[in-house]
Amino acid sequence: MQTSATLGSSEGGYRRPGYDQSGTSDFIPQPPPVPFAERNDPYNDVKEYPKSVLDIYRDMAGTSAPTMLALAGSIAALSKELLILHPETTYYVSFGVVLLVLIKKVGPLYQEYSDKVRAETLAELEGERNERRVLIDDELNQLQSNADLLSTTDELFAVFKDTRTMEAEAKYRTNLLEVETEVKNRLDYQVDLQNLKRKLEQQHMAQWLENAVVGSITPEQEQQTLLKCIEDIDALAEAHVATA
Repeated sequence: MQTSATLGSSEGGYRRPGYDQSGTSDFIPQPPPVPFAERNDPYNDVKEYPKSVLDIYRDMAGTSAPTMLALAGSIAALSKELLILHPETTYYVSFGVVLLVLIKKVGPLYQEYSDKVRAETLAELEGERNERRVLIDDELNQLQSNADLLSTTDELFAVFKDTRTMEAEAKYRTNLLEVETEVKNRLDYQVDLQNLKRKLEQQHMAQWLENAVVGSITPEQEQQTLLKCIEDIDALAEAHVATA
């Protein structure tokens, strides 16, 4: 049994047993990696079918190789009596011809139908994938908006606190204004009440003085005052005539 010294690998290659470990003559390079389509790329609908055994043999031996192989095999089978012609052979040949005709005629139609069904199925799956991708993008955007909203929670609470403080300050000042207005109305009422009382007292005092003065005038003083008034009127009339 060979040891691991005879089987080594270097940079992905295989070294055959019996060769030295330093040379490059026994290094078999690995084929390049097959490029796969990106996950987000659309499906690449390329019709690639595997080769059959006849196609591989035709590539190796030539175009007419399968035909000649079949002809040589048939002749050899007839000469060795491996293939005996009898009435049932006609049935087998007819069945083979019919089967071949069906394959040649119906095969392309079935292939076209299967390709159509395959394309429809892929289109439906592609549509579902796009719809799912749109839904996932919407969910991601919603999560991002929620994250942005959560990041502004402190600011929202600060604004809410300031708003409540301003509302409380406005309510306090409104209550203070109401109290001030009520106190001013009460003081104005007291001032008006004092002014009315003083006015009534002044009127009463003036009426009392007037009645006292009128009551102290005698008839002789009243006669003298009346004559004095008549003399003043005559003097004014004469002065008015003189100036005219």
